[in-house]
Amino acid sequence: MSHLTAEEIEQTLTDGASQPEHLLHCTQCRQKVEQAQALRGRLRSAFGSIRADDGLKQSVLGAIRGTVFSPNTVAENMAAAPAAAKPATANHRKQPLRPRIYSFARTTAPRVAALAALVAIAILIGFQLSSPQAAVAASAELAGIHQANLSSHRTLHEAADPATVAAFFKKELGFTPAFPELGAGMDLRGCCTAYFRNRPVGSYVLNSDRGVISVIVVREKVQSLALGSTAGSAEGRSYHVGSFASNAIVAAEAGGFTYCVVGETDVAWMMEVMDCLLTNKSAG
Repeated sequence: MSHLTAEEIEQTLTDGASQPEHLLHCTQCRQKVEQAQALRGRLRSAFGSIRADDGLKQSVLGAIRGTVFSPNTVAENMAAAPAAAKPATANHRKQPLRPRIYSFARTTAPRVAALAALVAIAILIGFQLSSPQAAVAASAELAGIHQANLSSHRTLHEAADPATVAAFFKKELGFTPAFPELGAGMDLRGCCTAYFRNRPVGSYVLNSDRGVISVIVVREKVQSLALGSTAGSAEGRSYHVGSFASNAIVAAEAGGFTYCVVGETDVAWMMEVMDCLLTNKSAG
C-alpha cells in the first residue's frame, strides 16, 4: 500500500479540506497527519509574533530593485566600456548597437532580477535561522509528539508493563528502549510510533501524580536537538534541557539513542525520571 506524500499530508491540514479515505485504513499516515496538526498549532503559537524589522525589509527590497537593469542603464554601462575592449578591424562588420543592447536587456535582466530575489530570500531565511527562534524547531516537534500522545486522535498501543512496550518497540523499530522502574505513583499508559524529522521514532506515555509525560526515543545526537541549556540532576548527571510553549524537555544519550522526557511539569522531577530511566530505578 502506498502512503500519502508530504504534499498530500499538507493538503489535509488546509481548512475545509476533505480527508482522504486512505487515512481510514493507514495508521502510519494517520499518525503523520495527527503529529503535523499538533506541530502546526504549536508553531503558529511560537512564531506568530515574529516579524522582520522595517530596516531588514527595506534593505532586501533595495537589493532586489538595485539589481534590475533597464535598457538605459545597460546602454550607459556599455558606452562607458573602453573602446579597446573589442578591437575593430577593416574587415569587421559592425552590428547596430541599440538592438543588441535591448536584446541583452530583455534576456539577461529578468534572470539577474530572479537571481537577486533568490539571494534576498536566502538572506532573509539566514537571518531567521541564525536567530534564537530557530533553535525551537526540534523542541516544537518533540512537544508536538507529546501533545499528539495526549489527544483523542492518537491511538496508543495499550501496555501496562515494560515488557509489552519493549516487544512493541522491537517489532516496530528494531530496538528495545530503557524504562524507569514503575511504581511509587507512576505507571504506563501506552506506547506508539511517531515521526521526528521525518524518521520513525518510538514513544511511551507515563502517568504519575506529578503529571503525564512522554518518553520519546530518537536516533539523533542530543547536541543536534539544540535544546539550549544543560542542568545537573540530584544524582550528578548532566542533561540537556529545553522547552516549548508550556512543555519542558529533558534529554540525554544512552545506548546509541537520545531519550527525551517531555511534559508540562517541573524539570527537576523530569531529571529524576531520567536518572531512574538510565539506572532502572523508581522515581519518587
